[in-house]
Amino acid sequence: QRSVLPMRLKLRGKKNLHGQKVWSIYAVDHAFGTRREKLYKSLGPVPKALAVKIFEQSKISTVCNEENIRQNVDVPFEQVCDEYLERKCRPPHKVQATYKMNVVTFRPIKRVMQKVFDKFQPYRTNKTIWIHAVTIPVLDGYKVTRKEEGVSNRTINIELNLIRCAIKYALEANYLIRFPLLQFKNLPEEQPKRAWCEDIAEIDRLIAAVDCPQTKLKLKLGFEAGLRRSEILRLKLENIDLERRLFTVYGEKENRFKEIPIGEEMATLLNPLMTMRYEKDGYKLHPRTGHQKVYLFCHENGEPFKSFGTGWYKAKKTAGITRKLGPHSMRHTFASHLLQGGANPVDVSKMLGHAKVSTTLDIYGHSSREGRLKAFEKLPYLRRAPAQVIPLRKVVNGPDFSERGSKWGVNPNGGSAENVFNYLKFFGAGGGNRTLTLSLGS
Repeated sequence: QRSVLPMRLKLRGKKNLHGQKVWSIYAVDHAFGTRREKLYKSLGPVPKALAVKIFEQSKISTVCNEENIRQNVDVPFEQVCDEYLERKCRPPHKVQATYKMNVVTFRPIKRVMQKVFDKFQPYRTNKTIWIHAVTIPVLDGYKVTRKEEGVSNRTINIELNLIRCAIKYALEANYLIRFPLLQFKNLPEEQPKRAWCEDIAEIDRLIAAVDCPQTKLKLKLGFEAGLRRSEILRLKLENIDLERRLFTVYGEKENRFKEIPIGEEMATLLNPLMTMRYEKDGYKLHPRTGHQKVYLFCHENGEPFKSFGTGWYKAKKTAGITRKLGPHSMRHTFASHLLQGGANPVDVSKMLGHAKVSTTLDIYGHSSREGRLKAFEKLPYLRRAPAQVIPLRKVVNGPDFSERGSKWGVNPNGGSAENVFNYLKFFGAGGGNRTLTLSLGS
């Protein structure tokens, strides 16, 4: 194993054939219990004073390279974080919402970093954390400290990514010589379970449970346009084109515009709101004045609403839905039903405002029982029996399946399950019929 002793430099002068003294700097390295020397820099036949000066400068450069710090430059970690926020996170580099979120995230980062260095160096008098001291062992200690505080892996990875971005900025600002976190890995995290309304009847119950016309319109904008909560509240009248039946919405998170079609029922609901507006209670309509002609939902002074209200949770309670669903579930429901209905993922991605189609498929590509059965029926080499077989998904979703079917849905003795039994038959190569084994896999 390589020794932890740092590399040392040694200055040597030897006379050449012409009697001149040639100066050279050698690197002395201790490895595997042996001492090795190799030429570090050849200075040539220079005066001794100049050779000593170059030698001292080389020693300083060697220490700086090993410490990953530039000569006469030593910057605190907190200063680098503040500079990164001001120069890389503010608009137009990132949207204002992302900047505010990063400011909040850096607060626990600075606190936990002090805690980690107090563990590593309990007797230190200078409490300043230098940027070159943030290395992989320090971030490993950061992981352990945050896990002891009960923080989830996803939150820890968000903080680690911000630390990595701050160190990359330090490299760009010439505070560091090399990037020290090339071999560093984040914690494993599970894909979050995104709640959505798979059953269409559940959506109808939610909308029917709302009495307030304004809240009902907000729910329809979420389910039929896939808008976020903030996009619904800040939707402008100029972004609604009823002639072309099109929403042109600016997504602050993506920092781009997206176009979403408007349905007939939605256009009927929005038509009177181009000249009228709802009061705060959401029931009465009043004509819009000059300063109220900007936002679709606004106060009397023309400012948009800042909260979505409790209408969603009241509707969920009235509809008898007990599982965890939030206003953002409407966006997931919109995208998931489009993808399961066979819509082009590129078109869905454009309506959601995503920069990559893979983002749409990873987040909203849900799997359902109906979708899996439809996909199974499209298997090209699945040999089907003649007309006596009906689609498997109709049998499985039929009423006789749970009443008269066996444990695995196969009961050749009667009922609709007999069709399942025939469905699982296929013609053998020799011309005879051969039945699949009736097991869990089949």
